[in-house]
Amino acid sequence: MPSYLAAGGLMQTRLADKLTSVPPLNIRQSISLEWVVANALDPSVNIIYHDDKVDMGDGGDSQRGKTQVVHQIWLILVTVQNNSDAGVAAEADAGVILSEVIVALQGYEIRKQLNPLHRIPCVYRKTEKDGYVHLPLMYATKVITTGVS
Repeated sequence: MPSYLAAGGLMQTRLADKLTSVPPLNIRQSISLEWVVANALDPSVNIIYHDDKVDMGDGGDSQRGKTQVVHQIWLILVTVQNNSDAGVAAEADAGVILSEVIVALQGYEIRKQLNPLHRIPCVYRKTEKDGYVHLPLMYATKVITTGVS
Protein backbone atom coordinates (compact mmCIF):
# COMPACT_ATOMS: atom_id res chain seq x y z
CA MET A 1 0.00 0.00 0.00
CA PRO A 2 1.39 3.45 -0.85
CA SER A 3 1.54 6.04 1.93
CA TYR A 4 -1.71 6.16 3.87
CA LEU A 5 -1.54 9.97 3.64
CA ALA A 6 -0.71 10.14 -0.07
CA ALA A 7 -3.95 12.02 -0.77
CA GLY A 8 -2.43 15.20 0.71
CA GLY A 9 0.40 15.36 -1.82
CA LEU A 10 -1.93 14.46 -4.67
CA MET A 11 -4.34 17.25 -3.68
CA GLN A 12 -1.40 19.66 -3.45
CA THR A 13 -0.32 18.79 -6.99
CA ARG A 14 -3.89 19.10 -8.29
CA LEU A 15 -4.38 22.51 -6.68
CA ALA A 16 -1.01 23.77 -7.92
CA ASP A 17 -2.05 22.77 -11.46
CA LYS A 18 -5.57 24.25 -11.30
CA LEU A 19 -5.46 27.40 -9.17
CA THR A 20 -4.64 30.70 -10.86
CA SER A 21 -5.07 32.97 -7.83
CA VAL A 22 -2.43 31.36 -5.57
CA PRO A 23 1.26 30.84 -6.44
CA PRO A 24 2.08 27.09 -6.54
CA LEU A 25 4.69 27.52 -3.78
CA ASN A 26 1.93 28.86 -1.49
CA ILE A 27 -0.09 25.66 -1.80
CA ARG A 28 1.30 23.54 0.98
CA GLN A 29 0.69 20.57 3.21
CA SER A 30 0.62 21.56 6.84
CA ILE A 31 0.62 19.71 10.13
CA SER A 32 -2.24 21.55 11.85
CA LEU A 33 -4.57 24.53 11.77
CA GLU A 34 -2.59 26.03 14.66
CA TRP A 35 0.64 25.77 12.65
CA VAL A 36 -0.96 27.53 9.67
CA VAL A 37 -2.25 30.36 11.86
CA ALA A 38 1.20 30.76 13.45
CA ASN A 39 2.95 30.64 10.03
CA ALA A 40 0.42 32.48 7.89
CA LEU A 41 1.27 33.08 4.24
CA ASP A 42 -0.67 35.41 1.91
CA PRO A 43 -2.38 34.07 -0.11
CA SER A 44 -2.13 30.37 0.62
CA VAL A 45 -4.03 27.10 0.49
CA ASN A 46 -3.12 24.71 3.27
CA ILE A 47 -3.87 20.98 3.16
CA ILE A 48 -4.14 19.34 6.56
CA TYR A 49 -4.89 15.71 7.39
CA HIS A 50 -7.65 15.94 9.99
CA ASP A 51 -8.90 12.47 10.89
CA ASP A 52 -10.23 9.17 9.66
CA LYS A 53 -13.48 7.43 10.44
CA VAL A 54 -13.72 3.68 10.11
CA ASP A 55 -16.98 2.60 8.46
CA MET A 56 -18.59 0.29 10.98
CA GLY A 57 -21.88 -0.14 9.09
CA ASP A 58 -22.94 -2.85 6.66
CA GLY A 59 -20.12 -3.44 4.22
CA GLY A 60 -17.66 -1.49 6.38
CA ASP A 61 -15.43 -4.49 6.72
CA SER A 62 -15.16 -7.90 5.14
CA GLN A 63 -13.08 -11.03 5.33
CA ARG A 64 -13.23 -10.94 9.14
CA GLY A 65 -11.88 -7.42 9.34
CA LYS A 66 -8.99 -7.96 6.91
CA THR A 67 -10.49 -5.36 4.56
CA GLN A 68 -11.99 -2.14 5.90
CA VAL A 69 -13.51 1.04 4.52
CA VAL A 70 -12.13 4.22 6.05
CA HIS A 71 -13.18 7.81 5.35
CA GLN A 72 -10.14 10.09 5.39
CA ILE A 73 -10.98 13.67 6.30
CA TRP A 74 -8.91 16.59 5.06
CA LEU A 75 -9.07 20.25 6.07
CA ILE A 76 -8.36 22.81 3.37
CA LEU A 77 -7.58 26.21 4.86
CA VAL A 78 -7.50 29.29 2.62
CA THR A 79 -5.45 32.12 4.14
CA VAL A 80 -5.34 35.75 3.01
CA GLN A 81 -3.99 38.87 4.63
CA ASN A 82 -6.62 41.09 6.19
CA ASN A 83 -6.39 44.76 5.21
CA SER A 84 -7.50 47.77 7.22
CA ASP A 85 -10.96 47.75 5.59
CA ALA A 86 -12.37 45.40 8.26
CA GLY A 87 -11.46 42.41 6.11
CA VAL A 88 -13.85 43.12 3.24
CA ALA A 89 -11.12 42.92 0.57
CA ALA A 90 -9.56 39.85 2.20
CA GLU A 91 -12.86 37.99 2.15
CA ALA A 92 -13.43 38.97 -1.47
CA ASP A 93 -9.98 37.61 -2.38
CA ALA A 94 -10.60 34.47 -0.33
CA GLY A 95 -13.95 33.96 -2.06
CA VAL A 96 -12.21 33.69 -5.44
CA ILE A 97 -9.69 31.19 -4.03
CA LEU A 98 -12.41 29.15 -2.31
CA SER A 99 -14.31 28.91 -5.60
CA GLU A 100 -11.20 27.68 -7.41
CA VAL A 101 -10.51 25.09 -4.68
CA ILE A 102 -14.08 23.76 -4.82
CA VAL A 103 -13.97 23.43 -8.62
CA ALA A 104 -10.56 21.70 -8.48
CA LEU A 105 -11.32 19.23 -5.67
CA GLN A 106 -15.02 18.40 -5.63
CA GLY A 107 -15.42 15.02 -7.33
CA TYR A 108 -11.69 14.74 -8.04
CA GLU A 109 -10.69 11.08 -8.19
CA ILE A 110 -7.31 11.12 -6.52
CA ARG A 111 -6.41 7.60 -7.65
CA LYS A 112 -8.04 4.20 -8.00
CA GLN A 113 -7.69 3.19 -4.34
CA LEU A 114 -9.38 6.41 -3.17
CA ASN A 115 -12.95 7.41 -3.98
CA PRO A 116 -13.57 10.89 -5.43
CA LEU A 117 -13.32 13.74 -2.95
CA HIS A 118 -16.56 15.17 -1.62
CA ARG A 119 -17.27 18.07 0.71
CA ILE A 120 -18.46 17.39 4.20
CA PRO A 121 -19.61 19.70 7.00
CA CYS A 122 -16.66 21.59 8.42
CA VAL A 123 -16.02 21.46 12.16
CA TYR A 124 -14.03 24.72 12.04
CA ARG A 125 -15.18 28.29 11.56
CA LYS A 126 -13.47 31.28 10.02
CA THR A 127 -10.47 32.41 12.07
CA GLU A 128 -8.88 35.86 12.15
CA LYS A 129 -5.52 36.42 13.80
CA ASP A 130 -2.54 38.76 13.42
CA GLY A 131 -3.93 40.42 10.31
CA TYR A 132 -4.85 37.20 8.47
CA VAL A 133 -8.19 35.57 7.79
CA HIS A 134 -8.36 31.76 7.50
CA LEU A 135 -11.38 30.17 5.80
CA PRO A 136 -11.92 26.39 6.07
CA LEU A 137 -13.37 23.69 3.83
CA MET A 138 -13.45 19.96 4.61
CA TYR A 139 -13.27 17.07 2.19
CA ALA A 140 -13.46 13.32 2.60
CA THR A 141 -12.39 10.39 0.50
CA LYS A 142 -13.10 6.72 1.03
CA VAL A 143 -10.05 4.48 1.39
CA ILE A 144 -10.15 0.69 1.40
CA THR A 145 -7.43 -0.78 3.57
CA THR A 146 -6.38 -4.42 3.42
CA GLY A 147 -4.35 -6.32 5.99
CA VAL A 148 -2.04 -9.26 5.50
CA SER A 149 -3.44 -12.59 4.36
